[in-house]
Amino acid sequence: MMLLAMIGLAVLTVGTLGYALMYNSITDSKKSNERIKSLQKDQSVKIKAQTKKVDDKQRRKARESALKNVEEQRTAGKKADKPTLPMRISQAGMTLSVRNFYLISVVMAVVSFFGSLIGGAQLYIAAGISFVAGVGLLRFYISFKRARRFKAFTTIFPNAIDVIVRGIRSGLPLNDCL
Repeated sequence: MMLLAMIGLAVLTVGTLGYALMYNSITDSKKSNERIKSLQKDQSVKIKAQTKKVDDKQRRKARESALKNVEEQRTAGKKADKPTLPMRISQAGMTLSVRNFYLISVVMAVVSFFGSLIGGAQLYIAAGISFVAGVGLLRFYISFKRARRFKAFTTIFPNAIDVIVRGIRSGLPLNDCL
């Protein structure tokens, strides 16, 4: 037992001496790590500023394209009830490209076709199920989400207008009310 205590004390003494001798290099490495982190933060701030500029440009381009689409629809005489597919997707709150929309539709059609064949359906019934799933299912889902978002908007919109009007009447600036 005495031997184990002596070995433990020897290890503790060697460790303490090693720490005392290496203290400067340890603190220097901590300081250098802190300097590196501060430089990385500065770079991340620069990167965030650059991405903010890029986001502003992308937002501006999206706004311009939306205005252009509205103007094209107005000149073409289209009804506002029949928006284009990309507009419907964005109104549904989805970030799906048109290419991915068609790709998902094709995959759904193929999966439903083979699934119905495996399920024991005849060939023409499987083709009909595939057609309905490929053409209609994703469009129905997008229309459902779009209608749900419009309903939520029309539910909340009067309250938002009321808050804005009350804020302006009480003397708050418009930006604060919004």
